Amino acid sequence: MSIAVGRKREHDERTGQALLAAAEQLVAEGGLDALSVRAVAQRVGTTTRAVYSLFGSKGGLEQALVARAFQLLAQEVGKLPSTDSPSDDLVAALARGFRGFVRAHPDLFRLVFTPGNGPQPGEAAEAERINSWQLLLTRIARVKAAGLIGERGVGEVAYALNALGVGLGILELCQMLPPKEAEHVWSDAITAYVAGLAATPAIS
Repeated sequence: MSIAVGRKREHDERTGQALLAAAEQLVAEGGLDALSVRAVAQRVGTTTRAVYSLFGSKGGLEQALVARAFQLLAQEVGKLPSTDSPSDDLVAALARGFRGFVRAHPDLFRLVFTPGNGPQPGEAAEAERINSWQLLLTRIARVKAAGLIGERGVGEVAYALNALGVGLGILELCQMLPPKEAEHVWSDAITAYVAGLAATPAIS
């Protein structure tokens, strides 16, 4: 009696992560135009078959890279602890979490947060975007529950904080923030905005 053994998958999650890391490097070196199935495979030392097997196409690879950006952002925010100060936790989500992502993965930040640099998120990438967005909404909801944002909606505050974080990220990457002061600028700007929510009424 023989037992059928499932065929071992030739290209696994480790290969996929290596290919995405190589794709990020290529984008860093030459923008999205430098990204190709062959170039990514060569960078990892594998075949184009591996790329097609895992991602289906160049477009699939691009979408996986967009999804990776939001996954990494969620990891940076998600690893921050929750404390008994919802306002401080919200500031940390931007000043430490979002900024940490910007500094560690500047080219992925540009790919997904600056106009015209990358593809629009497809279904899988959009799911990762929503997940990372939800982490921000959850922190804002805690501040609202503490009565610190007045009548403002959670989504309204999220859009404003997102705009503030993206703007600060662009300024830092363009070296328009003094390196020794950038950390304080992020923290002060976001702290001032969050504190202002409690101090000023919403504009109807």
